[in-house]
Amino acid sequence: MVARTNTPHVSGFALAVAFVVLSTGCGGDKAQTPPTTPAGSRSTTTAAADTTTSAPEPDPQYRSWIANVKPEVTSVTVHETPGGPQLRLDTAGNGTLRPVTVENPLKSGAPTTFRVKQQGVESSGRSWVEVFLPVRPNEATGWVAEDDVILTHTDMSATISLTSHRLELFDAGAVVATYEVAVGEAATPTPTGSFYVKELVEPPKANGTYGPIAYGLSAFSPTLVDTEAFADGVIGIHGTNEPELIGTDVSHGCVRMRNADILDLEAHQVPLGMPVNITD
Repeated sequence: MVARTNTPHVSGFALAVAFVVLSTGCGGDKAQTPPTTPAGSRSTTTAAADTTTSAPEPDPQYRSWIANVKPEVTSVTVHETPGGPQLRLDTAGNGTLRPVTVENPLKSGAPTTFRVKQQGVESSGRSWVEVFLPVRPNEATGWVAEDDVILTHTDMSATISLTSHRLELFDAGAVVATYEVAVGEAATPTPTGSFYVKELVEPPKANGTYGPIAYGLSAFSPTLVDTEAFADGVIGIHGTNEPELIGTDVSHGCVRMRNADILDLEAHQVPLGMPVNITD
């Protein structure tokens, strides 16, 4: 097991990063710890002449909010509505609906993180947050209690085009890096939709099939549910020991990058919870 620290780019907040080695569907796991500093309220302006506070400015379009489950919370019950019944989903991909509870940390050892869809809804004497979930089916959402999480935000995002085999990384709405990638073949396609980074993982061999690191996404394969080599059908972004195949449709659904490129992506300090939009 290898451990080290890093400081991911999370607008206004610090994250400590710990790395663990573990095999998953697309590679091993490199986990990040949640932020030690809670999100503050959005900025307000106080007039110099008096103590009147102006209304908070709206978030810029490129900003996304992230819900980091508190370290002391070991599992999060997900609800259909704010304070409503527990959400039931086909999380195994076999047609059976199950109550949704998300464990903290994840199986990889990564702290559980959600991408926020809507926040600050009051019900039953508590405040609730609607979040995108790291479970099947793809793009599933549910409601969690706000007092179970710490809210932060990021101005980073990524877009992956399957047709052009390109990953673009954005910061504050501007493209800061572009990489050529390989994507899923016809029989095992890369799913399209709006996802987020749920874990950063470290495969056991830096020069192996999955390269030096892999980002696990909240996306799942539409054709592979769970196999020994592809646990849970999780879609990830990872390195490769076959760089000559970059730019083609060749994978089981994961997004492959040249090893130097995925290390460059890591150098941009991509945070857990960052949106990743995959398009045709």
